[in-house]
Amino acid sequence: METGSLNCSSEFYEQKLNVIANKLFVSNKEKFAEKMIERCIDNTFHEVRFSYDITGYPNRIYISVYPNELSRKLGVNHFTILYRAGTESDYVYNVKDHPEMFKIKIETE
Repeated sequence: METGSLNCSSEFYEQKLNVIANKLFVSNKEKFAEKMIERCIDNTFHEVRFSYDITGYPNRIYISVYPNELSRKLGVNHFTILYRAGTESDYVYNVKDHPEMFKIKIETE
C-alpha cells in the first residue's frame, strides 16, 4: 500500500489510497476489494497507519489499485474500489460504526 490523500472537513472525511497489488491481474476483484476495505477499517496495513483516534473513521474510502509499481508510476490503474454509504448523504455514516449502510463498487478502467 502506498499513501494517498485525505479529504476532511468538519462534517466529511474521505480516505483515498493507492494500492499496488504486485500481480499481473487480480482475478477476483470483489474478494480483493473486501480484503482491502477490511484492512483499512482494521488499520492493518504494515506500511501505513491511519490516525482514526484523531480524525475518526472515514465516511468514504476510495482505492486505486495498480498491478505493479511501474503502472503506478505511469498512472495506469487496474481498477478502483469505492466504499460508500448507499444513501444520498455520505457524510452521515462512518465505515466502522454502520457497515450495513455501505456498499463496495468496483470500476474498471
